[in-house]
Amino acid sequence: AGPTGQLLVTDNQGAWLPASKLMLVDEGDDFGWKAPSDTGPEREVRPPALWLPQNEIGNSPTQPLVLTQGPYAGHILWGDIFNGGLKRGFLETVEGQLQGAAFHFSGGLSAPVNRIIEAPDGTILVGEIGSRGNWGIPGEPYFGLEALRFDGASAFEPLEVHATADGYRVVFTEPLSATPTPDMFRLQQWSYRPDPFYGGPKFGKVELPVSSAALSSDRRSVHLAVEGRLPETVVYMHIDRTLKSDSGQPLWINEVWYTQNALPRSDAPPPNQLSNEEIEAGWRLLFDGE
Repeated sequence: AGPTGQLLVTDNQGAWLPASKLMLVDEGDDFGWKAPSDTGPEREVRPPALWLPQNEIGNSPTQPLVLTQGPYAGHILWGDIFNGGLKRGFLETVEGQLQGAAFHFSGGLSAPVNRIIEAPDGTILVGEIGSRGNWGIPGEPYFGLEALRFDGASAFEPLEVHATADGYRVVFTEPLSATPTPDMFRLQQWSYRPDPFYGGPKFGKVELPVSSAALSSDRRSVHLAVEGRLPETVVYMHIDRTLKSDSGQPLWINEVWYTQNALPRSDAPPPNQLSNEEIEAGWRLLFDGE
């Protein structure tokens, strides 16, 4: 449970679940699972707050923890039995939809992470357990108990990613040494389509062109203008490691998986209004193309 009583749950890839995910649970919500033989009518399914693509940032995600202290206060941590280490999530609400960014966070632990507790002094206690089969970290023990503490130094990495009316605003933990170029950010977009089989492929996978990258006055955030975004998709962002902080640090984490349930509305009218036929053709390409 989060500080305000919100209930956060992770779920593993499986039947009717094309990838692992993190979701906010409210009474009466349906998240799409059903027996593989269920051929009943389609139901309204609540999208996850975060999709965790298989073999990239999620295989067997475990208990979420909302941090209340330290440089990542308000962010969410969780472990992963097979993918390993700790992951981090930043959430925002866009047009009434909860969504946000998933990041790798910390590795180097003795065993796969199952449970996490934040102690009163901010120490993160990590309970680790897996198995000797394929539900663990190859070559490592399958159980352990560790304590993690912030040492006061900051890692240079993307801290937050916000969807904007025309792209994304990427906030970093430290000021940048120079204005980045658009080609330092490589973006891909795809969607998922649940089916009764285990997991699922990426549909409509496309590159998203970045037309401009603007650095803020405090040099800590970059606004990217991005073309071709669609709602109900996942966007992968790869940041070139040549990007440096003002103090000369290279990037610690340079990957982001942004779950895009909705797009922010622009205050300005669109320059060209798509016809219903054009919208239908776009959705057909998204779901039927690879």
